Amino acid sequence: MHVFGQIGWYEEATPDFVVFFVMRNFHDDMTDIAIIGGGLSGTLVAYYMLLADRYAQTIYVFEKEPLQLARGIAYRDSNENHLLNVPAAAMNLYNLPSGDFYQWLQKNTSTNYSPTDFVPRNLFGSYLKELFERQLAKAKQVKVKVIAEEVIDIVKEEDKLSVSTRSGHSYGVAKVVLANGILPPADPFTLSADVLKSGHYQSNPWNFRYLNQIKANQHITLIGSGLTMLDHAVELLNDKGNFSVTAFSRRGFLPLPHDAYEPYDFPEYSIVPGDDIGLLLRNIRAYYKKHKDKGLDWRDLIDRIRNEVPQLWRALSNESKKRFIRHLKPYWEIHRHRAPQRALDVINKAGREGRFKLLKGSIRKTEMKGRQLVIHLGGTQGTSTITTDYLLNSSGLQHDISLTSDPLLKKLLERQYMIPDQTRLGIETDESGALTCNSGRKNIFALGALRRASVFECTAAKEISQQAYLLSEQLIRSETNP
Repeated sequence: MHVFGQIGWYEEATPDFVVFFVMRNFHDDMTDIAIIGGGLSGTLVAYYMLLADRYAQTIYVFEKEPLQLARGIAYRDSNENHLLNVPAAAMNLYNLPSGDFYQWLQKNTSTNYSPTDFVPRNLFGSYLKELFERQLAKAKQVKVKVIAEEVIDIVKEEDKLSVSTRSGHSYGVAKVVLANGILPPADPFTLSADVLKSGHYQSNPWNFRYLNQIKANQHITLIGSGLTMLDHAVELLNDKGNFSVTAFSRRGFLPLPHDAYEPYDFPEYSIVPGDDIGLLLRNIRAYYKKHKDKGLDWRDLIDRIRNEVPQLWRALSNESKKRFIRHLKPYWEIHRHRAPQRALDVINKAGREGRFKLLKGSIRKTEMKGRQLVIHLGGTQGTSTITTDYLLNSSGLQHDISLTSDPLLKKLLERQYMIPDQTRLGIETDESGALTCNSGRKNIFALGALRRASVFECTAAKEISQQAYLLSEQLIRSETNP
């Protein structure tokens, strides 16, 4: 593989990777690029640049969690109950042959999966890792160095960037790509100090180590009712520990199920960009009402609109965007981010057994009573109280960048290299993904969840892979045409 070290490095074995810990600074090479994060987003940017392989350069991939290399949080999980949220044949990456992942499944697994099956997520992680390593071995010009360290600061120095890690090393590069992935949700401000310190609360929804702390027959409460909550509910309710689960969110909506549909040809399609969210919504509803009896499935319409979301979102006024976030976003989420029926069946069965309950409301107050938490909810339907053994914040990704606890992002905000968007969905970027900044050149880029403010839909593999491809082309063009 084209992974090269420097003087003074030593090797630490990780599966199929050699990770280099660098003991001195690298030379300043103004074609080099740093990618912060080695999960899905970062891996795909590196993959597409390896695929192009147009000129000599080094790509530094910084990933502090070796198990997440080329997999990320979502696809490293070995739990067979955690499934992809789209059918196997539809799990496609941008600019690769349609059905490539499904063909890989047929060649590399013993299970006879059908194209419509929802397969375990870790299989897609294995596919992505193999895809990356295969291209790494083929590339002649582009080199990749994986650095198993946490980046804590980036400083602009004239026409270059200095990337600093927690251990004190620094790297001079021309450009940086922020591929941090999904940021953990912020703790609710209504959680009391004794709850936060109790050991009975878990703030990071992607840390499954909390399972080692809970005991058989205990009651677990989950904040949120979307796909992240569903992962944890399935984990708990499939377990032999006989756990019971309560979930709650402000609206109390569960994701709607995936279902097969006959593709529609969309005659007289009239959903076009505009600045008024009310008018856009009326046009969508009118089109569906006119065509549903002619064979249009609502899932097909949502999937069609999904492809056009960046254009539709950019055209909306800021006021319309804020109205959408306040009133319509939960409805879009349950229709767009659908769940496998198999996962929904688990919680439906548990509901019939009295082991799962879904409530509507927001936290008004929390307190510890002995070794249990008492959660007081309030909402439009009144108040309710939950007594539980453990509370997990599974409300999904954090949108408001100003609430982040990530040391690097906090530094970028302080230096004004990064500006929060007015809608509080992410940060300001241009169409290439370059960060809008008040200081220095625009040579820091983002993709994935950080770009939600500019394109809205950007957390699924489909959108991330397209962003990664277009960003790789932008990075290549900027080097070959200075």
